[in-house]
Amino acid sequence: MDVSSIWWTQVGSSVRLLERIVERLRGERSFTLVLPQPLAWPDTFYALVKDHACSISAERTLHYAVYDGSSDPGDFVLQEFCPPEFRARYWPGDSCAEYLCQGEKLLFSSCFVWIKGIQTRAALRAWQTFVADYEKAAAALPIHAVFVLEYSGAPVDDSGEALLYQPTERDCRIFCLQAADCGDPALDIYLAELALKLGRGVPELSGRLLTLGTRLLQDPRGAALSLEGALSSTGDPLPVLSDAFVRSAVWEAQIAWVFPLLERFRVRVVDQYADRLFPRLPIPNSNGDPIRVPYDLEFGALYFLGSTGGVFYRSEDFNGIILCRDARNTLAHNNFLSYASICELLRQLSA
Repeated sequence: MDVSSIWWTQVGSSVRLLERIVERLRGERSFTLVLPQPLAWPDTFYALVKDHACSISAERTLHYAVYDGSSDPGDFVLQEFCPPEFRARYWPGDSCAEYLCQGEKLLFSSCFVWIKGIQTRAALRAWQTFVADYEKAAAALPIHAVFVLEYSGAPVDDSGEALLYQPTERDCRIFCLQAADCGDPALDIYLAELALKLGRGVPELSGRLLTLGTRLLQDPRGAALSLEGALSSTGDPLPVLSDAFVRSAVWEAQIAWVFPLLERFRVRVVDQYADRLFPRLPIPNSNGDPIRVPYDLEFGALYFLGSTGGVFYRSEDFNGIILCRDARNTLAHNNFLSYASICELLRQLSA
C-alpha cells in the first residue's frame, strides 16, 4: 500500500496545493510556498510537482536547489544555474539580478526554479527582494525564470503571493479513512480512528501505523512499541509513543468508534420492543429519576427489564444488550476493549 500516494493524490488540502502550484506555474508567476510544518513524504510531493511541470510547457523544465544560507541569493543562483564562463564575466559590484538577464541563452532563463531550504525570515526577505529585482530587469525578455521560494516557518505578513500549506486533523482523518484496509469495512473505520489518534497529527506516523493493519487492531501497544526508533521518509525520528499515551489514544479511538455502534443498537432495540417496554414504565434510572418513555432507557435499564422477566427479548437481542452494557461500562471507566471483545461486539450487533 503506497500511503504517500494516498496523502498527495486523495487528501483535499494536498490535492488543492498541487492544483494551485500548477496554476501559478502555468501563469508563469513566481511565488512563495509557506510550510509551517515539514512536508509528509516530500519525495512523492516533489515528484508529482515535477510531473505536472513537464506537462505545462515544452519550453520549461523544473529544477530544485537547496539553499544553505551561506551566500546571498544572487550568488547562489549564479553558482547553481549558470555555466563557469558566464559566472567568470560577472563583476561583483554589478546587480546580479540584472546580469542574469544578459544571458539570453542561459538554460536558467527557461526554468522553473524551486528554492528549498529557506529557514529564516531574513533569508526569505532577501530572496523575495532578489526575485522582484530579477523580474523587473527581465520584464522585456521573451522568457525568464519563474521562482518558487519554499519557506519552512510560520506564516509572515511579507510573504508576497504566498501559498500556505498547513494540513489539519481533518486532512489526517480523511487520509486514515482512505488508507485503512484490513479486509473488513467495519474494522477499517476503527483502524483509521486508531491510526489517527495514535498518529499525533503526524501523517507519516499514521501511515506507518496503518500499514500494520490487523496487528495494530489486535495489539496497539505492541504495534506502537515496534515503531520505536523508526524513521520518517526524510530520515528523521518518528515521535515515540509512551505506554500512557497509547492507552489514552486507544480509549479515545474506541469512544469515537464504539459509542455510535452502541447507540444505533440501543435505538434499534427500543424501536423493536417499544410496545413491550412502555407498559413497564416508569422505572427509576441510576439517579433515582423516573424513566417515562422507552427512548430514555439505557442498556442497564433494558437489561433490568429483560432479566427480571418483565420484557421478553429475542436471545440475540438480549445477548447484544449485555455486550453493549459491558462495553459501555468498560469505556466509561477509562478502560478499553480487547480486540476479541470488539470482534464479538461486531458479530453480535450484525446478527
